Amino acid sequence: MKKRENCLQIATACFDPSYSSIRTRVKLSSLDGKLTVDDAVALWDTGSTCCGVSAAAVRQLGLKQVDTTEVTYGDGKKRMEPVYILRLRFLQSGHEIYAKAAQFADNEKEDFIIGMELIRYGTMLLEPMGGGAFRFAFSVKK
Repeated sequence: MKKRENCLQIATACFDPSYSSIRTRVKLSSLDGKLTVDDAVALWDTGSTCCGVSAAAVRQLGLKQVDTTEVTYGDGKKRMEPVYILRLRFLQSGHEIYAKAAQFADNEKEDFIIGMELIRYGTMLLEPMGGGAFRFAFSVKK
């Protein structure tokens, strides 16, 4: 994958078509950094306009609700969900950001959803590796 000048690569992964999604390891923290989920799984979701955080992570981090928002789920159903602000650290690069995220129901696949609200600030690249697999990279301007 070509290195882009003046860019900071903050996440990489390999996309396996049998898994049908791209996930990254992250660290989630409360705003004061005292409570953490050290090895959380984040899903890169270009179909999501906002970010999401699992109810389990909300409880573990002791997050305080700052707002509510209407969320439309994949099945078309809409619900009002609580919104939280937390810290998100990409484990590969150490890059840390503050994220606003709507709560979603617990599942066994991911703790955080990286939606277009954050993705729009960077460049997402997919490089074919053969056999339907891709190498994934996400970069932001320095």
